[in-house]
Parts: sequence; C-alpha cells; structure tokens
Amino acid sequence: KREGLAYSAYAGETATRWSSAFTSAVSVLRNNQAHRTSRARHSSGAPEALDDGEETLGCELCAIMAPLKLATKIMEGDGEKGLCSIYLPTWHSISKALCKSELAAPAELVSLKPGSSRIRVQDMLPLSQDTLKFLVTDLTKVKTKHLEGTSGLSLLRCATYLDLRFKDHACVTVEEREKVRSEVKAAAVARFSDASVRQFVIHRAETEIPMDATLAEVMQAEKARGRGGRGRGAKARGRKRAAPGGASVAARSLKPRTSAEDFLFGGKPGPKSSSSGQTKVQDLEAAVDHEMGLYDRMPAGESLDASPLLFWRKHEACVRHLAAVARDVLSIPASSASIERLFSAANRAVNNRRGR
Repeated sequence: KREGLAYSAYAGETATRWSSAFTSAVSVLRNNQAHRTSRARHSSGAPEALDDGEETLGCELCAIMAPLKLATKIMEGDGEKGLCSIYLPTWHSISKALCKSELAAPAELVSLKPGSSRIRVQDMLPLSQDTLKFLVTDLTKVKTKHLEGTSGLSLLRCATYLDLRFKDHACVTVEEREKVRSEVKAAAVARFSDASVRQFVIHRAETEIPMDATLAEVMQAEKARGRGGRGRGAKARGRKRAAPGGASVAARSLKPRTSAEDFLFGGKPGPKSSSSGQTKVQDLEAAVDHEMGLYDRMPAGESLDASPLLFWRKHEACVRHLAAVARDVLSIPASSASIERLFSAANRAVNNRRGR
C-alpha cells in the first residue's frame, strides 16, 4: 500500500471452469509486483514473483481465455438470459474471436503493461500459440462430434430463429435458415393440427383479423377489439329487465367460453366458414405462413436484456401459432450450471454432520 502498487484479493473457486481459471490467473498477475517488493524488503513468505517471460506468457494466456470466460458467463445466465437460443450465437462468437489476428488484452491487465491492449497472435510465445491452436481445433471437433447431423442442432437452430435477437445471426447461414423456417412451420402445423383447434383458428382469423393485414393493422384491431368487448359487456350488465312481480332485475350476459376451455373440455365447433373466409384462410399452413412473414419483417433486437419470452407474450395476438412453438422451444435452458450450483449449495448445507 505504501508503494502504491496495484493488487487485488485472490479470487476464484477452482480451476475446473474457464471463468475460475481466468480469475485466478488475473489475481496472480495483478499481485506479481507486490509479491516481488514484499519478498525483497521484508523477506516474507510471499509467493515467488514471476519473471518477465512468465508474466508475458500469463497475459497472453489470459487474452486467450477472455472470450471463453465471457461465453461461460453468457451461457450460465439466469432466467431468460440463459435460454438455449443463445447457444449457437455464443459458439459462433467464440470461434470468430479466437481466429482473429489480434486478441484483446483483458481490461484487468492493461494497466500492468501500458500500450498492450491488443496482442498480435504471430508475436505470441510458442506455448500461447499452441494453446490457441488447440482450442480452435477442439471447439470444431466437439461441435462436429456432438451437434453436426443431430436433432439437437436442428432444435438449436429453430430456437435461434425464434429469438428475435438472433433470427438473422450469422451462426445460421441463408441456406440453413430456409430449412429452419420449414421446420418451424411443420412444428406449428403439427401442434395445431387438431380439428377443433383448427376450426377455432380459422373462425378467429376469418371474423377478426384479415390475412393480408399489416402488423400495425393487426395490433390496432386487437386493441380496438379489447376496448369494444369491455364496452359491450358494461352496457349489457347495465340493462334492466322487468320481473314477473314488477321488480326490476338486471339482465345477465352469458360468459363466452374461452379457447382454453374449448380445448380442455371439448367445446362445440365454431360456425362454418364462409366462402370469403375460405379465400382468406384456406388452411392452417396459410395462417402459419402469414405469421412467419410478419415475424420476418420485424426488426431484430440487439440487446441481451431483451426478453424473447416477453416478446412472444406481447405479440401473441398476431402470431399465435409461432408463439406457441416459441414457448415450447425457448423453455429449454442453455446450460445446467444453475441446477448444478443449486445441488452443490444443498450438499454443503445438508450433510451427515448437520442434518437440520
């Protein structure tokens, strides 16, 4: 402290994760100069200081681990920040970051060597270059072994497409995106293939929302329908009818059955669609195609704080089929780290020596 040296407390649980290994290495490098001064002046038992070559090697290895640490933090996000839709974009970003000709030095270490915010790969030490090559090769090997050609890759691509933030991300090529759209369409049609549900969807689209409406018109129609429904209900409740004895009795309006009640308890089929309705909505696939067109015209988001599930809840009125599929797919977490942490905490709290 008297010398004004930069130092920090040692942090990190274990070196089994990239984030913990990175944090531990940064602690050693930041405290290196303080250890050197302490051993020289006080003959203390401080750890032996690193020489210049070891310090350079440590900074280069931290620059290599920085993208992996950030990816680990993103993948292990809690709540709606750690959905499976973020898996492929994160993997793509790691590969892209490690294949650059220059790596960004971690902000925690820039103060140790001023002017070294960027580290050129060709100027790295041999061990650092070998480590970087190994990671790039290993990432490709793992992805090829566990994802390529599996249904899991198709599911992750569908999740990426249904997340407004990544629907146009470079992790899915143009050719792959066309295949993903067909898979999402097939999933939506299969989910709503029941005859009663299909009849309900056709009736709703025929009587309330035209298929050629724009997104703004759809949202305006839904808003107007909500206000009109409340107004009509209020008037119906306000009307009076005469009772046999001359007393005035409020007329009751029957509560309409919701789509959920019809789905669960087998409601009566809706009215048959007219010829004009069949022209607008020929079948369920046409409705899904229209919704996908609306979704494709929506601008993609660029904030990780944006909630994809909140987006689908907000726009469920105009893209109800895609919203149902999105809820099924996006409910899958990207990582089981939060569950593992929960069991680890429980294991430390409840053991044989402390049963209560």
